[in-house]
Amino acid sequence: MLANFSRRQELQGKEREAFVRARNLFYVACSRAREHLALLFTTKLDPAALDTLREWTGDSRIISLRFDGDSVVSSEREVNGAVSPVHG
Repeated sequence: MLANFSRRQELQGKEREAFVRARNLFYVACSRAREHLALLFTTKLDPAALDTLREWTGDSRIISLRFDGDSVVSSEREVNGAVSPVHG
């Protein structure tokens, strides 16, 4: 859903309907969390989408995970432009 965020006004027909459904589902899922919320994106986010997430959550709450297919190979957290590994 966030991958289409920058061009959402251009979407029409079935593509627009799919975007609206995904946006509404995203809102419902996020607004129901009482204490903790984890979001997993299975594709690389474009810079504008990542910037939006940073505005919503802050840098320290975003962790980038790399997989080798079945398990996490590494994880990194970016805070104020500095990237550091996440342990534990």
